[in-house]
Amino acid sequence: MKTIYFVLSIFLLTTVSSSAQLVLGGYGEVVYNQPLVDKGQKTKPGTFDARRFVMLGTFDFNDKTRFVTEVEFEHANEIFVEQLYLQHDIKPWLRLKAGMLLTPIGLINEYHEPTTFNGVERPGVDAKTLREIGIGFSGNIPQASLKYQAYLMNGQKSAKYVDGQYVALLSGPEGMFNARQKGIKAQFSAPNLASKVEFYGVKGLKIGASFYHGKTESELQHHKSTFSDSQVDSSRVNQTIAGLYTVYNIKALTLKGQYIQGFTSDTEAFNTFARNRAVYADQAEAWGGFYLEASYNVLKHFSTSHQLIPFFRLEYSNMHMKVDQSVTSIDAYENTSYVMGLGWKPSKGSILKFDYSSSHSVGIEHQNAINVGVGFDLRK
Repeated sequence: MKTIYFVLSIFLLTTVSSSAQLVLGGYGEVVYNQPLVDKGQKTKPGTFDARRFVMLGTFDFNDKTRFVTEVEFEHANEIFVEQLYLQHDIKPWLRLKAGMLLTPIGLINEYHEPTTFNGVERPGVDAKTLREIGIGFSGNIPQASLKYQAYLMNGQKSAKYVDGQYVALLSGPEGMFNARQKGIKAQFSAPNLASKVEFYGVKGLKIGASFYHGKTESELQHHKSTFSDSQVDSSRVNQTIAGLYTVYNIKALTLKGQYIQGFTSDTEAFNTFARNRAVYADQAEAWGGFYLEASYNVLKHFSTSHQLIPFFRLEYSNMHMKVDQSVTSIDAYENTSYVMGLGWKPSKGSILKFDYSSSHSVGIEHQNAINVGVGFDLRK
């Protein structure tokens, strides 16, 4: 069935592509991950993965109104709609968006094509794409050198109720990623706010800040004959996420940094309610992380078409920065990683990547790996 959907998608886009108003594109990546082990141990097998192929399409109804979509094929057998929205330009500085939107959090979530970030894997705090359904405004104010976004979106889902079994979707190591609804019959009772501003008034420098706040959803809201109001409330939490990032380009040198801090309220009631039903949950009251990265295009002064970019990145995350009294803090949730590697761009829109990563968590054997990837962006 998924193959049929894939073929129909290509046929539909190809059929209407004769219109000058329709622009097609795509991006994707194939990766190889090889874990390394200590001397004397058995070699662990590596894995190849057709990580993703994303089909992009935009259709201009007129000079102010546009339709945008991205259909993503992950791991060669999963299909998701990543973006699906209508955009209308009200003023040069005021643009309305409505539909499935990428959540404006951090540096990479909205711009995660493999040609835009160094290394085979994204930094840990940007590991998975956040997107939900919403409506709001974005714009560019050149006089202030400022871009902004502000959307009201459906919240994440913190609890499921499947075949009479309660499932907690928030937990320590995964944080908010397991709670994504991704537009799949997304439950909604109140809007969450997602916003971002970016300043670009200094040559070569970008500074951005993002803010997210709202309450999660819970399937227990549909089973009030089984659960009391207090139990339903215990399966929901308030989430606040704040982030800062900066990118500075100095000729061939690029410096990047990002910090994400998350806060979750009502975690004691949430974790206790789950454990009373023999379901493990250890969502933290505070969690977060950062990364710092430096890269240098050694061909900057020799070629305009080729780039050869060695880089080094330091990553840190702690998913149990602060926990409530019902939870014992787990040291292994604090992680430091070092990634160094090389990216070669033989042309615009294409890249070959190689890196070595070393990850260190308290009480856990070091996790080292060699990663290789190939990526493309057909819009370049």
